[in-house]
Amino acid sequence: MLRRYANRRFTLMNRAAVVVSVAALFIVFSSGVTQGQSSKRAIGEGRAEIVEKVSQYPDSSISFENYEEVPLLIQEAKVKEIGNAEYYQLTGFTTDSPAYISFPNVTLINNTDQRVIGLTLAVGNKQTKQIHGVKLSKITIEPRGSYSVKASDFVRPERTVEVTKSGKVTNRLKPGLDSEKLWFRGSASDMVLVVGMVDFENGTRWMMDPSKDPW
Repeated sequence: MLRRYANRRFTLMNRAAVVVSVAALFIVFSSGVTQGQSSKRAIGEGRAEIVEKVSQYPDSSISFENYEEVPLLIQEAKVKEIGNAEYYQLTGFTTDSPAYISFPNVTLINNTDQRVIGLTLAVGNKQTKQIHGVKLSKITIEPRGSYSVKASDFVRPERTVEVTKSGKVTNRLKPGLDSEKLWFRGSASDMVLVVGMVDFENGTRWMMDPSKDPW
C-alpha cells in the first residue's frame, strides 16, 4: 500500500505511460538509480570543489508547452547541464550518457481567477522518451499569482542518520548537486516541460489532453 505524500515524484518510461498516468492519475514512483549508470559508487575527491564549480555554471533554458486553456502558464524553466566526466566527479557513478541536466527550476503563473492547491509537472527527453515528473499538493497559488518549483522538488529527500550521545537522529535533506538523484540523462535541447494537471480550491481539476504530449 502506497503512503500519501504531499510531494509525489514519478518516473514514466514511454508515451503510453504518460497517457495512462495523466488519464487515470496513476503515479509511478522514481527509483534511486538512474538508468544506464553503474550501481557501484566511487569515492570522489574534491567533491566540494566540483559542486561549487558546477553551481556557477550558467543556466540553460529548456523548451516547454503552454497548451490552450492551461490554467498555469510556464514562464521559464532553467537547468544546469554537465558532461559525463563531471557527472562522475559529482556523484561517483560511471555512466554511458554523454550529458546530464539537472531537474528544472520552474516559474509558473496562475492564469485564472481561482486559487490553485495542487499541480503536476512532467519533463521528458524527446530522444529517449524518458519522462520524469512531480505532483505537488497542499500548496497555494493565488489568482494571477506566481509560483516557483525547485529542481529538488522532483526528487525525494535523502535520509541521513546521525548517532549522538542522546540517541539516533534521522534527518531528511534535499539532494544537492552531488546526488545522482538530481540529474536527468540528456541535454537541455532534448527536454520539454509541460503542466499535466492542476487542482483548484473549489474542487475542480484541469488535466492535459494525453494525445498532445510533446514526447
